[in-house]
Amino acid sequence: MITVRKPEQLSKEQFANLLTARKLQISAIDERYWRIIGQGSIGSKAEQLRRKTWAALQAGFTMDPRVVLAMDFFDGFRRRDNIFDEKEIETILRIAREFSLSHPNVPLVIRSSAYDDAEGTGIYSSGFCPSNENDPTGKKLIEAIKNVLSSEFSESAVLLRKKLGIPDGMAVIIEPAFGRWVNHKDYSQQTYGPILGGLARSAKEQPAYAFLCKGLPKEAVNGIGIRITESDQMPLDYYILNEENRRMVETFLRNDFILGANFHLARSGAMTFGGFESQGLYEQNMSWLFEKLAKFSGLLGIQQYIEWAVRKVGNVIEVGLLQTADCVETGKFDELSEIAENEKTVVSSNYVKRSDRFTCGHIIYVDRRKDLEKLREYNEKYGPHILLINGHIVPTSEKLNLDYTMISNTLLLGEYMYAPQTGSGVNHNSAPEGHFKGLMGKAGIVFCCIEDSFDPGLLRQFEITPNGEGPRVFKVNVECIASEKQQKLVVNNLD
Repeated sequence: MITVRKPEQLSKEQFANLLTARKLQISAIDERYWRIIGQGSIGSKAEQLRRKTWAALQAGFTMDPRVVLAMDFFDGFRRRDNIFDEKEIETILRIAREFSLSHPNVPLVIRSSAYDDAEGTGIYSSGFCPSNENDPTGKKLIEAIKNVLSSEFSESAVLLRKKLGIPDGMAVIIEPAFGRWVNHKDYSQQTYGPILGGLARSAKEQPAYAFLCKGLPKEAVNGIGIRITESDQMPLDYYILNEENRRMVETFLRNDFILGANFHLARSGAMTFGGFESQGLYEQNMSWLFEKLAKFSGLLGIQQYIEWAVRKVGNVIEVGLLQTADCVETGKFDELSEIAENEKTVVSSNYVKRSDRFTCGHIIYVDRRKDLEKLREYNEKYGPHILLINGHIVPTSEKLNLDYTMISNTLLLGEYMYAPQTGSGVNHNSAPEGHFKGLMGKAGIVFCCIEDSFDPGLLRQFEITPNGEGPRVFKVNVECIASEKQQKLVVNNLD
C-alpha cells in the first residue's frame, strides 16, 4: 500500500518515484480487469468504469474482468453492410472461450458504450447470451453484438445525438454476468442472476439513496423498486414487508433471469422478496452498500451514480459495480433566492428533477392513455413545449411507452398526482420519473410532479386542440423556472 505524504514533504525525486509507482499500480489493475481490442474510443460507459476501477476496488466493490471492442473494431463490419469477416468472428469466439475458462458456465452480458452515455440514456440496447459451453459456435453471441450495434441507428438514438451534438459511434463491452445459478421454484430449470440489484447515488447535502429490486438492476434503473436512503437504518426486511411497499413488492417486482442451456430472458411474474433466498441480507440495513459508495465517491472527489448487484460466493457476499457516472450539477438556477408563485401561475411543483429556466409557446395536456399515440405528431408540429400528463394513466407497475421521438421537443414533463377520475391521489411506489425510462436527464428535460389535478379553466382561452380530439393543446407564452436544489418549480403565463 502506498502512503502519500503532503507534497511539501516530498522532494522532486521522491514525488517522481511516487507518481511512477502510482502509474504502475493503476496499469496493473487495468491489465487485470480490462482488455481493449481495436482502436478508437471505447465510449463513455466503458471509459468511466475503466478509469475508476482502482477506486472501486479500494472502496470494497467487486470487479469482474471486461473486454471492450473499441469503435474502430467495427469499421469493416459497417463497410460490409453489418457482416463480420472470419478474422473478426475468430476474435469474438476467442473472447467467449477465454471467459469460459475464467468463468465457466457463466452467461455473458453484451453492453453498448457510446459517447456521453455513462449513466445510460434508455436509448441503446444491451443483450445476453449463454456461455461458450452452451454456444460453441458463437452464433448467439454474434447475434447479441449485432443487436446492440443496431440500436445506435434507431430513430430515437439518431434524434437524441443530433439534438445534443453527440458524435456517432459505439463500442461494445463483453463481460460475465454478475450473479449465481439457483434452483427456483417458479422454473423447471436453473436460473442465473444476482440476489439483489439496483442503482444508487451519493449526494453532498442530503443522504445517499438507492433503488433496489431482486435480480438484475434493470427494473430499478427504470424506477420500479424500493427506495431506501442512507438515513434508513432499519433492516431491509422492515422496508420490504411494510404495508406501503407490500403491494408493490408482491405484484410489481419482476426479475429478468438468464436461463440455462436453452438460454433466453424470462419474466417470472409476481414474486416476492420473501420467496427468494435472502442470504442474510434482509436482516441488515444497507450500510454494506452506502459505506462503499461513500468511500468510492471520496476517493474520486466527486459524487457518483452507480448501478450495482449482489451475489454470494461461498460464504462471502460480494457487491459488484456494474456502471458508474459522475454526478454533475443539474443547472444554473439552484441558487435563485426565491421561486414564487403569482396570480398567473399555471403549474407549481415541489418535486423537481433538473434545474432550468426557459420560455415556450405551447402546453400539451394528455388525459387519456390512447392520446399518447398523437405525441410524436404533436411533438413535431408544435416545437418546444411543456407536456403535462394526468397521473392516473400511469400504472405504478408500468412505464409509459414513450420514446425520444415523442418528446424530443419537450422542455418540461409534468405529472399530475391527483386523479379526478378516481377521486384520489396517484400512489407511486417508486420514483415517478421511472415511468419515463430515464430519458429526461440525458435529454435535458425537466421533470416534476404536481400535487393537484389539471385545471383547464386557467388556459381555456388559449386552447387550440385540433378537432377537439386527442391531447389538449394550448397556445400560450409561458416561463418555467425550476430548481432541483430548492425542489421548487413554477410555470407562469406571460400573455
